[in-house]
Amino acid sequence: MADPHVIERLDGFDRLTVTLYRLGLALSGVGLLAVVTLYGLRAAGVFVSGGWLDPLLLAMAAAVALSAACVHLYDKRIRWFIAGCAPAGLALQAAGLAVPDPSFLGWPLQVAGVGVTLISLSALAFKEWFCFRIPGLRLVPVFLGLGTLVVLIDWPLGVVLLWAPAGVLVVLLTIAKVRMPLTHDIGDRSKYQV
Repeated sequence: MADPHVIERLDGFDRLTVTLYRLGLALSGVGLLAVVTLYGLRAAGVFVSGGWLDPLLLAMAAAVALSAACVHLYDKRIRWFIAGCAPAGLALQAAGLAVPDPSFLGWPLQVAGVGVTLISLSALAFKEWFCFRIPGLRLVPVFLGLGTLVVLIDWPLGVVLLWAPAGVLVVLLTIAKVRMPLTHDIGDRSKYQV
């Protein structure tokens, strides 16, 4: 968590994890907007091959998992929760894709996986609101949560209306993070719970 008044000395691993955290955020935002684009095309009546959605959802989930694995937070319980939801979501998505009849159990499992993964992204956005105060950033969990329900019922326009603002906010957050010195992501090492 950022403590701008504390400048910690970073080693190579610190620089790597902060960079991976920021990369994961960037890919999460771009992935979310790519999914929104597919749903937007469907809402507009443009034929889009169904084979693009599953890999995009998995890639977005992997990007969230990357950020969640590299998050720097003082409270170990919150850090554990955020880092745990993303791979659990990936596992649910994989289980959903492995089901032979996707319409019966596969799709709900896959959407549940997306939802669990987006809990991590929501938590990261909420955490970063304390650092950046980007207007609307605290609404990302609401947009993502409601959007996941809309994905389940397969309403393309609803997905666009809910996930597009979340994707834009995550991209704006990424831009703000990139402008910030790496040391601010680490904060005060003495405050970390081990």
